[in-house]
Amino acid sequence: MGGLLSGLGKGFIGGMLKPTAGVLEFASRSTQGLASMAMKDPSEYGGRARPPRAPSRDGVLRCYDLETSAGLDILKRFDGGKYSKEHLVLYCRLQGTDAVMLTDKRLVVMEVCTLEKRWKVDVSDISSVKTTGSGVIIHTRPPSMQDIKFFKEALGVTNSARERQLNCGDLEQAEYIVSSITACCMAGAAQ
Repeated sequence: MGGLLSGLGKGFIGGMLKPTAGVLEFASRSTQGLASMAMKDPSEYGGRARPPRAPSRDGVLRCYDLETSAGLDILKRFDGGKYSKEHLVLYCRLQGTDAVMLTDKRLVVMEVCTLEKRWKVDVSDISSVKTTGSGVIIHTRPPSMQDIKFFKEALGVTNSARERQLNCGDLEQAEYIVSSITACCMAGAAQ
């Protein structure tokens, strides 16, 4: 009989103490985790999981697009941040290591890994744009006489390139680039 009473007493006390001990252990481990996070240097935390959403010009909240958001991030870092105040219209990877970035003021083709500028043209200097198979041809306005005189004197160049080509992955991408450039040129002409 003595063993039965002692067994029941141990079982009753154990039944009360086990959940209490579990709660106390949970609280202890939680505070340990919080303390270790508070002691860490903020630079040790991981960075962003993805670039921030690119805002639309009309203020409408659109679905997240990784390529556009990456383009906005590149726009802020490109050429020392010189173009960070411009509105990103299009960012698109081309065949190879190049990408095209269209803002409300200029079109830039760059090497993606190094952010090295291949060439750029102001939107106001684009005279026409068209698709050619899976590529895009961009025609620019002829330079003014003052620009030609500067080129002759400074570089010994008499003709600047009036035609630029983008090598796209497919016809759909080429048409998307052409429509974006055309809309941007029309919006710039309306202003």
